[in-house]
Amino acid sequence: MFSYRHAFHAGSHADILKHLTRIHLVEYLQEKPGALTIVDTHAGADVYSLQDGFSTVSKEADGGIFRLTQYVKTCRRANTLIPESIQEY
Repeated sequence: MFSYRHAFHAGSHADILKHLTRIHLVEYLQEKPGALTIVDTHAGADVYSLQDGFSTVSKEADGGIFRLTQYVKTCRRANTLIPESIQEY
């Protein structure tokens, strides 16, 4: 059986997509009145280091969160609009 460690994939492009989707889903569900309960059955550790440890083996954060960070910095320098979904993230 394959053993999955999220630390190898933390900050990847798929990780960003997952978090952006979750943000928009929760915002949408909060538009209607009433209580909302969310249970994350697949939550991992609270924090993953992207500078050392497992994530430096796969380097998936280079094409994910680090690339997104550079995009945001470039937009700010060029005074270009940053998409609202990225700003929320």
